[in-house]
Amino acid sequence: MIIKNKFKHIKLRSTKILKITSLFIFLVFNPFINKAQEPFVIYGRLKIEHGDVKGSKIIVKKNNKVINTVDLPNSGKFEFVLDYNSNYLLSFKKDGYVAKSIKIITDLPSDILESTKDEPFEPFHFLVSLFKQYKGINTVVFNQPVGIIRYSESLDDFDYDTDYTKTVLTKFNKIENELKEKQKQEDIDKARAQAAAKAKIKAEEIAKKLAQIKEKAEARKKAEAEAEAEKQAKKEAKVKAEQEAIRKATEEKRIADAKAKAEREAQIKAEQEAMRKAAEEKRIADAKAKAEREAQIKAEQEAGRKAEEERKKTEAEAKAKKLAQIKTKAEEKRIADAKAKAKEQAEKEAKLKAEQETMRKATEEKRIADAKAKAEQEAKIKAEQEALKKAEEERKKTEAETNAKKLAQIKAEQEASRKAEEKRKKADAEAKTKKLAQIKADAEAEAKRLANEARKKIKRNAAAKKSEQFDKKDLETKYTKNKTVEFIEKSNRKITRVIINDNKKIIIFIKVVYKWGGIFYFIQDEHSHFRNISKIFYELQTQ
Repeated sequence: MIIKNKFKHIKLRSTKILKITSLFIFLVFNPFINKAQEPFVIYGRLKIEHGDVKGSKIIVKKNNKVINTVDLPNSGKFEFVLDYNSNYLLSFKKDGYVAKSIKIITDLPSDILESTKDEPFEPFHFLVSLFKQYKGINTVVFNQPVGIIRYSESLDDFDYDTDYTKTVLTKFNKIENELKEKQKQEDIDKARAQAAAKAKIKAEEIAKKLAQIKEKAEARKKAEAEAEAEKQAKKEAKVKAEQEAIRKATEEKRIADAKAKAEREAQIKAEQEAMRKAAEEKRIADAKAKAEREAQIKAEQEAGRKAEEERKKTEAEAKAKKLAQIKTKAEEKRIADAKAKAKEQAEKEAKLKAEQETMRKATEEKRIADAKAKAEQEAKIKAEQEALKKAEEERKKTEAETNAKKLAQIKAEQEASRKAEEKRKKADAEAKTKKLAQIKADAEAEAKRLANEARKKIKRNAAAKKSEQFDKKDLETKYTKNKTVEFIEKSNRKITRVIINDNKKIIIFIKVVYKWGGIFYFIQDEHSHFRNISKIFYELQTQ
């Protein structure tokens, strides 16, 4: 039979497991043993709590003598064929872990030994768990076996020595609980360390991503800066070219205007010079004409005077000759002639004076007309100069306004570009800040989740182990009927529990059906002992 005690390090296994390849170690072969007699077989598995089996070994003693040392495979499975009427001690060891041993006494009464030919014992299965060794915890209690397996006459089968179990169980449980607490704390620390390591890796990944983002941002920023600089340079070059074109056009216009103005001034000066020369020539001509006229008048006057003197002389001579004769007549005639001459002279002088006045008026009118024409010409030139000046000022004003508008437009474009860049940078900074906050929150949540999972896992394990403990009084109180059937659904198996209350003697039959097809049958008696049973026995007992 396959038996399991109430220790948490002992678990059940179906006889079907024997089909799986295991480590077979035949400790002793007795050539004199009756071949028809079946040996006693034990098998099981070593479990390393929070570790692997690698480096584990089993030291086998028979009758206080080491007969073999076995290095276990990674599966931790083992199987031994034992001789009857012998004392075996199996010591399970691994560096850094608390060693455990199980004592197996195969002594049998002679009649029972003889009966094994026809009705052999079923293989006995158990599982051993090793806990990590911690400083400050005295594990000397584990120097003695954690259990003794021997033949029980009351059960007619091999089972754990309950008297021995009762004497050592409390000590073992106390030390194991201390080891579990240490392991629990180590698991928490390990979980925290793993969470911290994951958080560190996450932080490093975040830092790496941030560095990449920063590098990309800097590259993009550099490219944008270069593009913006090139764009700005093109704009400035364009503005400079436009300003240079405007300056050249302005300079050319200024030169052309200056040239036109110089030509106009030269033309006006030439016209003024021509007018001055014409006026001077006219003045000279008028003066010459006036002088000629005055000379003519003077000559005429001189000729008249000379003629008059000749006439007077002739008349005087005639008069002297005829003086006597025509003295009175001559005197009258002289007076008449004198009057006529005076009249003629007065008329001539009046005529000359009138001609001089006419010439003076004509000269004055011409001077006034020339002065007026000159003033009008000068006014016209001044008006033209003023118009040119005004036009030049208007052109400069328009040009300045155009340049100011262009500069204002360029400045507005630059300001808009600067504001857009600042807005983009601000948006990028906000996005980066938001992303960093999200990454940090994710990292913190991940670390918290891992820590919570570790704590929950530890709690689940503790609860699962605690739930495995068998409380006889609770069962007697809970299951008062002769037969109670319970069904338990797990993720990978379905469990049927049939509880039999036979005069307050609680026996539990268990059927486990795995989704992968395996079916196993167990019995848990009033001593909390588990055994593997056959399907037929299960069905007979649960009917």
